[in-house]
Amino acid sequence: MFAILFAFFLPFSAHAAKPLVYNNSNSTITKNTTWSGTVVVGGVVFVPDGVTLKIAPGTTVLFKKIAAAPGNAGDESRILIPGSGIRVEGKIIAEGEKGKEIIFTSAAGRPASATEAGRPAKPGDWGCIFLDHSTGDVFYRCRFEYSAYTIHAHFSRLSVSRCVITKNKDGSRLGVCRASFDHCEIKGNSGKGLNFRQSKVDVTFCDITNNRDGIFLNAKDSACAIEHNNIYGNRGMNLRLGDFHKDDVTLAEDWWGPVDRPRDISEIKKKVYDKSSDPAIGRADIIFPLSRAVIGAGTDGPGIEIKWKFKAGAYVDGGAVEDNGAVYFGSWDKNFYAVRADNGKLIWNFDAGDCVDSTPAIAGGKIYFGSWNRYIYCLNEKDGKLIWKFRMPPSNFDDHRQASPVIGENYGYRNLQKPVLFMGGFNGILYALDASNGKELWEFKTGGPIRSKAVYKSWVNFGIGPIGITFLVNGSADGNLYVLNFYRPTFDPESRKVWQFKTGGAVYSSPSIDFKNIIKPSGCADCESGKAAEIYFGSQDGNLYCIGKYKWVYLTHSIIVYSSPLIYKDLVYIGDCAGTLHAVNKDTGKGVWKFTGGGVIYSSPVAAWAGRPAAGAASNPAGGVASKAVSGENILYGDNSGDVYCLNPNTGGLLAFFKAGNAVQNVTTGPGGATVYASSRDGYLYALTLSGQ
Repeated sequence: MFAILFAFFLPFSAHAAKPLVYNNSNSTITKNTTWSGTVVVGGVVFVPDGVTLKIAPGTTVLFKKIAAAPGNAGDESRILIPGSGIRVEGKIIAEGEKGKEIIFTSAAGRPASATEAGRPAKPGDWGCIFLDHSTGDVFYRCRFEYSAYTIHAHFSRLSVSRCVITKNKDGSRLGVCRASFDHCEIKGNSGKGLNFRQSKVDVTFCDITNNRDGIFLNAKDSACAIEHNNIYGNRGMNLRLGDFHKDDVTLAEDWWGPVDRPRDISEIKKKVYDKSSDPAIGRADIIFPLSRAVIGAGTDGPGIEIKWKFKAGAYVDGGAVEDNGAVYFGSWDKNFYAVRADNGKLIWNFDAGDCVDSTPAIAGGKIYFGSWNRYIYCLNEKDGKLIWKFRMPPSNFDDHRQASPVIGENYGYRNLQKPVLFMGGFNGILYALDASNGKELWEFKTGGPIRSKAVYKSWVNFGIGPIGITFLVNGSADGNLYVLNFYRPTFDPESRKVWQFKTGGAVYSSPSIDFKNIIKPSGCADCESGKAAEIYFGSQDGNLYCIGKYKWVYLTHSIIVYSSPLIYKDLVYIGDCAGTLHAVNKDTGKGVWKFTGGGVIYSSPVAAWAGRPAAGAASNPAGGVASKAVSGENILYGDNSGDVYCLNPNTGGLLAFFKAGNAVQNVTTGPGGATVYASSRDGYLYALTLSGQ
């Protein structure tokens, strides 16, 4: 332990040109202190228990080169801090800003240190920041260079985020610690990029490259979570297990560089030192390696943050809908909820009598949704009071996973210009109800349960008068996609059917329609047939179908259950049960890219966060990560592992990631795509935003 000595420093103020200088070999900060401007350290500054050292944005800390930390040979300080540095038993908070990063570097070549101004800096010029039984340490937007060990910690808890760690000997040395490194650039260190022993460390969205070894796991580090990083191009090994590391470790969804076969584990393992190289140590299991770089990694990559979360009493499976400053959704706890969009606080809840997993529809101040008790409910949006309810009859198909309602207008047919609610039932019947009072208008029977949401599209043909052409498209477990003309005045439900298309499996995926024009010319034959548009949908036969002017089938080589296609610009996106999101050219049906995560995909992809940066090209052929570009939207989806992925729409590169506590089976967006709502089986509805730009 250091003797308690008082720091000797030159007077300064926020506007003083002279730096704060710690000239004593050992200096102790005896009260909470904030550093700013330029600070010169010529020994070891000690932050004792109970004291916090804060470092302001834009601060530069210069460490002078000394032989070793003061003390006798073999003294603990000389071993732990091989040179000048900071020793923390209290707490250190170093939070920079973009453009005002905090820099920890050598005094060599710096005018602030006249004695070293003429000497070039090199790795090992100063010792490290040593954390000793310290908790709550934060390093955000910092740059570390020319040290021996950068951050050296024992029995401590720390967070390192959006930092650059470069030109040091080792980028870290952690022993028996709980820590996180996210969105860091750990590159060009002469020794190990990251070095852990008996620690539990989360490493996510980091670029780890051009070090001697990228990551070194010394012993008992199997609890580390190393995911969604770029670990490539290190001079020795990208990953090395130490001689005492007997446990197996797992690394998931990382990119390991431009290899000939990016998902071939044997190619990746050529730069991994584990049991395959030394039978006496553990095995490194590389699972779900990425075929392209994680383009959201590094200091400028975005992150997904929780704006708020609301805890229901059971699974939240259905999608959430935001309207008029509130968010509406149901739960398996039999309640339907309204919460505030700004903070997630409860406004009201309605007891539906059974589980609710359908996504609501909202129109004219009314909310519509279904429950497992086969009721369709209509509530007042403002207070949640019941307006009407309609009960579908029982059937042999009664089960969970309901269809969701959709509201349309019956344009142009006599006096039926009124809101109409469409919703399919477990019994295989598609119902059309008067949305104002719940009275049945008509029904259409299919051969199996309807679990998908109908799609309603209308236009008015002004060329021959105010005649409405209204199509309703829905899938069924009988394997058919049905196209109905609900304008057609008839008392025969079957005559409403324009056509049907048979697939090789149940159609639970809700269709998406791409209309070429909203107003059609006079005498449009395609209008009458429903083929003036492309209809995209998935089937449990594993195919994504396009029916219309362009006709094609895209095989996913898996099963498509509830994931519904998203049409965005020139591509169609859909998820499958192998955990792969597919991007397909919407006109040709040719695959453009695929991204495989860690779980089955039931959720439908969405486009969100318009105007926020998305990443550009996948990787540089020379082996680096390409620079980032800007896109108007980003593509998001959830999976049954509880993961929410944010991808570049053009390349499928991973941009950001969020982990919920259980399966995420629905992802929806608020107005303008500014907020994303993730429904999870951990019982939470999460409101998520993009951060870190």
